Amino acid sequence: MEISKIGIKEITERYIEECNQVIMSHNKEEAKKLQLRIVAAFQSLIEGIDKNLDEDWLDISGDGCDYYGDYVSNIDILKCKLEVFLATDCVNKNKPYIDKSLNISLDNSSSNSSVNNNTNTNTVDLSIIFKVARKEIEENESMSEAEIKEVIDKINQIEDISKIDESKNKKWFKLRPIMEWLGTKGLVVGTTILNLITAILKFES
Repeated sequence: MEISKIGIKEITERYIEECNQVIMSHNKEEAKKLQLRIVAAFQSLIEGIDKNLDEDWLDISGDGCDYYGDYVSNIDILKCKLEVFLATDCVNKNKPYIDKSLNISLDNSSSNSSVNNNTNTNTVDLSIIFKVARKEIEENESMSEAEIKEVIDKINQIEDISKIDESKNKKWFKLRPIMEWLGTKGLVVGTTILNLITAILKFES
């Protein structure tokens, strides 16, 4: 029997549409399932597809308090990665197909494209993370315009620091005043900013 196949462009568009539906419904269980499917399907096509995604739980502050991952935010990040992939790598006619029945890549000769993708992976990942963070804050109805502006200004400062060609230790020193400011904020702002700072320090400089 002939294996069921579907073009990468079509299946990527389909996954993006599923992302839109999950984001609109804010269904955490569906978000978790979709995340697993997307990572399984694209892990050999998109370098770092599973980077910077919230885990089931994280002890962020080291005090034993658990922060449970936000799978809906993960879907927002994955959607952005799929959109970048669709607009760039996916247009390459030499890309492999995906087996629809398995939802995995059947590519065995992607080493050349992987080398090219590695160069821009960190930049793309950080850009997506900052985009999602700004969106979360701007759409937060519990915050006033002044509060939103204050947090966006801090996000911009963090992004500027991330672009500086310096060691992690020097970046951390520059981020410390923001951490002190963060101590006066609530959980939503705290987790958003901490995710950004953690992402910056994960990347080698």
